[in-house]
Amino acid sequence: MNSLKCEFPIGLMCKVFSVSKSGFYDWTKRDHNLAKAEKFKLIRLIEQIHQRSRGTYGSPRVFKALKGLGQKVSQHKVEKIMKNNGIFSKTKRKFKELVISALKQAIARRDPSSGLIFHSDRGSQYCSAEFRQVLKNYQIMQSQSRKANCWDNACSE
Repeated sequence: MNSLKCEFPIGLMCKVFSVSKSGFYDWTKRDHNLAKAEKFKLIRLIEQIHQRSRGTYGSPRVFKALKGLGQKVSQHKVEKIMKNNGIFSKTKRKFKELVISALKQAIARRDPSSGLIFHSDRGSQYCSAEFRQVLKNYQIMQSQSRKANCWDNACSE
């Protein structure tokens, strides 16, 4: 908006972008270099906490550690920073690999016929691209429970 203020009235742009005029003018007065420096500092702090945990902390525990250090930050922001900077916990990866390994082992032992349906909850390990690719490679159809409905699977158990 700032770069377009010579071409369009600020009031009109604020309306189009659903931004208040006061919010826009407040934004123009901010020291953006300071904001970038603070964000960079927060990223480094998140990386240090993650490294001290030997890569096992995900965003909830990193958030708690930051709060313990007196940092004023939301859990959503920590999540976003970790995702955008490729900071992930190891435990998720290990669990995903365990699930894939267990599926391959079951296939090798049972040698299922075509048309097999694999039913699970909506856990991230079952939604991952790697897991879905294994199912596709073995021509297994995936079925998942509805959100927050543990009874979807009851008849097959």
